[in-house]
Amino acid sequence: MVFGGHLKAQTKDYPVSIGVIAGYNGYSGELGNSFFSFDQSFYGHVGGELRIRLNDNLSLMGNYVRGEIGYLEYDKPSFTGGFNGGMLLLKYRFMEEEDFIRPYVVIGPGGYQYYGDKIANSLNWTGNGGVGVDFNLSERWVADLRIVGSYNFSDDVNEDNPPDFGVKSGDWVFYATAGLRFQFGFGKDSDGDGVKDQKDECPDTPGLIELNGCPDTDKDGIADKDDQCPTQAGLAEFQGCPDTDGDSIPDPSDECPTEAGLAVFNGCPDMDNDSVPDVRDDCPEVPGPVEFNGCPDTDGDTVLDTLDRCPTVPGVVALRGCPDKDGDGIADIDDRCPDVAGIPENKGCPEVKVEHVQIFTKALTGITFFASSDKIKSSSYDVLDDIVDIMKANPHYKLYIAGYASSDGDDDMNLKLSKDRAASVRKYIESKGVESSRLRSDGFGEANPIADNSTPAGRAKNRRVEFTVEF
Repeated sequence: MVFGGHLKAQTKDYPVSIGVIAGYNGYSGELGNSFFSFDQSFYGHVGGELRIRLNDNLSLMGNYVRGEIGYLEYDKPSFTGGFNGGMLLLKYRFMEEEDFIRPYVVIGPGGYQYYGDKIANSLNWTGNGGVGVDFNLSERWVADLRIVGSYNFSDDVNEDNPPDFGVKSGDWVFYATAGLRFQFGFGKDSDGDGVKDQKDECPDTPGLIELNGCPDTDKDGIADKDDQCPTQAGLAEFQGCPDTDGDSIPDPSDECPTEAGLAVFNGCPDMDNDSVPDVRDDCPEVPGPVEFNGCPDTDGDTVLDTLDRCPTVPGVVALRGCPDKDGDGIADIDDRCPDVAGIPENKGCPEVKVEHVQIFTKALTGITFFASSDKIKSSSYDVLDDIVDIMKANPHYKLYIAGYASSDGDDDMNLKLSKDRAASVRKYIESKGVESSRLRSDGFGEANPIADNSTPAGRAKNRRVEFTVEF
């Protein structure tokens, strides 16, 4: 339960208070009860009071009062008189000392001297207990309302009167009291910041009054002792830490403090929404799986697109993601014979068999023509038929036929003749059932001689047809 607010200054800076009290008191005993009884006379009291605070909740309170007491009723025993005395009470407060309204309880001994008609002039010891409420009117002034019951332990009845008269052992006197007191004291200010140590939450470090004496190094309105980032101005919602990128993740917890991001990624962004934060995404602008650090594998061959030479066609890791249909270890994109296993030296095409090479070599001198003509002599048919057999047995072979001439005669005529003779050979092979798509021919005249044109034997060698297997 809270009664009111706090005072700007704490009253515990002023441990001693003095004040005046006044109120109404009434008798309650064997004769009857005059406390708040409207058919009885009013009996009052006035006095002074001193209080000393012992700790945050306990105080010692002493007072001295003078007043009247009595009980009057027709045709019954009665008495009137005066009294003076006081109580020494231990006070326990339930609320904080800074609260406006502070309920409390008191208990302690007392001593009163009663005097007057039928009352002996001697000291009467009492036991006292009650409840009250303090009201903090300002930093120094406190008002007080309380009711205290005082139980008498001794008889002060005049021995010349009957024993039922006066205040006697076992009787009660109740006091309803209002008071006003002034608080004072000299609080210590160890750090010299204008805030007394009793109020100063940082008594050894100079600070600000509005922060109860604690410093605020980064001037963000949050005391350093409560500031998780005391040297960087921040926000109260983040215990004084900044949020530079405004993503609601404080910088100390933000892995990417200058880029707005997501809490699930410790404040880092994920531009491609692939569940891999950009800071760990090798391909931050293209979605990809987590296991590949955010990079895609379009063809699903476990080779990332960024490393895959054939990113849209599944391939093998060893060939950087490209397929190898013929299994010769040469990627199809580099394989001139992708459907036939070959060797690297032939760019993936098979190695030409030795016996085939021998036949093609034999053809260099085994194919002859009539003089100045492209007509093949019949003596050449055996070698040409051997070539036809090779082409049919190896459907992956393609044949390039090149014709050459010696230096005899006109250059232009030699060039035309070499072309015609190469074409005649090509047509002969075609006529034997080899697809034309596998054959091509050309002539180069006197170019690329393989022997000396100055001798008859050399010129004879230069008049030739060469065969090159292609794939």
